[in-house]
Amino acid sequence: ALRLWQLETVIHSFIDELNFLDMLVRFNWDKPPPMLVTLGGTKEFTWVYPYFQRWSVNLLGPSLTSLRMVSVIVGVWTVLATYGLAVNLFNRRIALMSAMLLTTLPLHIHFSRVGITNIVDPFWGVTGFAFLVRAVKQKRTTDFAIAGVMLGLSHYYYEGGRLFFTLFAFCWLVWLYIWRK
Repeated sequence: ALRLWQLETVIHSFIDELNFLDMLVRFNWDKPPPMLVTLGGTKEFTWVYPYFQRWSVNLLGPSLTSLRMVSVIVGVWTVLATYGLAVNLFNRRIALMSAMLLTTLPLHIHFSRVGITNIVDPFWGVTGFAFLVRAVKQKRTTDFAIAGVMLGLSHYYYEGGRLFFTLFAFCWLVWLYIWRK
């Protein structure tokens, strides 16, 4: 509810959202753009996020709310993924506190209320780390595979996913390997 409150009216600057609005205007279902191709120029993200936005606009009608709804949903999923990561790392009490903190964190609320792709990278990254931690603890091959897929999916949205999550996961695994010897 916090992320939906005045979703259409509270944010008045549309600087970054204009890129995605432009993509939605140019989107053609009869000849859809290739999902994994970047837009080029200053827009180095793929068409994956605008595909989801287009579905949201088709479902809810043309409005800023429907443009931003994908970010709201992914923001809520990120809170749930944070809970899952904290449960795997610590315990349920700390997981609940972590989820509550992220639910009310102003920066996370802002990015989960704006129709830009930046909110998706943390979701895939945190979900990937949750499976990676569980894989290391329980030594389950399927969790390693799922973690790899989740971390790989963070590469298809904003540059932050490409630059941070996979490298951090690799460094964490190396650190674990060194310190467990």
